[in-house]
Amino acid sequence: MKSAKKLASFDPSLLAVGHGNMLKHPQSQLERAIMEMERQSSV
Repeated sequence: MKSAKKLASFDPSLLAVGHGNMLKHPQSQLERAIMEMERQSSV
């Protein structure tokens, strides 16, 4: 989760993921993934 937050802090305009398409303006997807990780870790 720490690395995801650090990546989000750079506000990237493009993100190449391991599988799938490159994401243009991925900030909202990063924030959603961080919130989901935080939610799951609190269970």
